[in-house]
Amino acid sequence: MEAFDNGAGHVTLLSKVTAGKASANLNGIESITELAKATGLNSFGMEAVKRAKVWQSKIPVLLVPSKEFKVPSFDIEIDIDLENSQAAAQEAGLEDSPGRDVLYMYGFGIHDRTINPDWRSVTVDCIDDFSDTDESEFQIYSQMWQRLEEEVAKAEAAGKSVGIFHFGAHEQIWWRKFAHIHALKQGTPTLDRVETFMSKYLINLLPIARQVALPVSGYSIKTLAPLAGFNWEVDSAGGDNSIVVYQRAISSKSSQQEKSDAIKWLRDYNRDDVKATFAVREYLRGLKFE
Repeated sequence: MEAFDNGAGHVTLLSKVTAGKASANLNGIESITELAKATGLNSFGMEAVKRAKVWQSKIPVLLVPSKEFKVPSFDIEIDIDLENSQAAAQEAGLEDSPGRDVLYMYGFGIHDRTINPDWRSVTVDCIDDFSDTDESEFQIYSQMWQRLEEEVAKAEAAGKSVGIFHFGAHEQIWWRKFAHIHALKQGTPTLDRVETFMSKYLINLLPIARQVALPVSGYSIKTLAPLAGFNWEVDSAGGDNSIVVYQRAISSKSSQQEKSDAIKWLRDYNRDDVKATFAVREYLRGLKFE
């Protein structure tokens, strides 16, 4: 696709431009170079024209210039990212996981911007358990929920604003699962309490990023982070590999060293997932539009 039209690239490299949508909306145009010069297309096509121009220029532009672009900012910014055992299935868009899906790790970084504005000063930590049981999942949920409530209360008691950032709907889906699946256990918040907390404090970066045409093929955190100059330290970072490594971490057939190495990889991977949300947010904040 990148080599198409002497290196100009095929239109399906552009975000949201699938083969089917290209066929239906681009009047037979296949080259990004040709698309960038096109006029008179429908609304989808003209948005694709913007994406084609950004692909060539490498200069981001707002898809809707009349709409205000703003990344919320707070005195205390908390970034969160969970890891579940069937992450690869979710990333692939499968409705049903091929195996039991369990939350096994929750990573977080807490940044007090009133003390040091540089997010790189943040220490990223995680709560994890590799027992692969409902009880271990509940303990991770409970500890993370309690930590978030405590951090919010502490910030507000100090007169500081606070926001909790994540990337994609994944976190919200799993907090609702917590309230539903573990509803009968002591310490589980009600769904109403979860919804109220999320609506007040959680900010999903993905819809914000999607307001901008960027010179990349999609809007996953793995795609956007390199724009911010951030890269994962672990090899083969991604949900597809994490599911394999997780199985190694919990398998009775794995040696103790294999388990230890797998757990370290998963912790390092999650740490960088959290750092990536910080990096992408700062990148988005730094964009200037004419």
